[in-house]
Amino acid sequence: MPGIRAKAGGQTVAGQHFKGGQFIPLNVAMQGGLIKAEVRRGIAKVKRAVQKGKYETFQHAARSIRKDAISSIRHTRRRNRSSRPGKPAHQHKPGFFKRAIFYHVSHQDAMIGFVFSRVGEVAAIHEHGLTRYRRRYPERPTMGPALERNVVRFHRDWRAAIG
Repeated sequence: MPGIRAKAGGQTVAGQHFKGGQFIPLNVAMQGGLIKAEVRRGIAKVKRAVQKGKYETFQHAARSIRKDAISSIRHTRRRNRSSRPGKPAHQHKPGFFKRAIFYHVSHQDAMIGFVFSRVGEVAAIHEHGLTRYRRRYPERPTMGPALERNVVRFHRDWRAAIG
């Protein structure tokens, strides 16, 4: 490769002036920082693409985890019938738990889970198997299994995010 072609109006590189149409020798271009500037611009483009792809991937991941968690919650009409330990909690009021699952996405991470203002401590008690009013509730996770079921797909989504 003989070098880089100078801009139409002329270009000064490493103290030498090259007119439009002339070729700048590669060693002079490297000294003058032309190649470094192109590399920096290329790196900036890649960083922007990664940020955009990361946000879109987090957004898609959060949506699909939320959708999976909602579909795993069942509705039962009998109040005295609770779900088995290890399975997602049943909801006795239609849509009670399902409407309480929200997500928030930023450029760094995503948070998915039950909103305290909608369900209070009930979701945390069932999700983690806590004790309340001297009664021990078995663990009935909803969000953890939803994440595990979708984690394989996220690898493919992340690979395709930057293009």
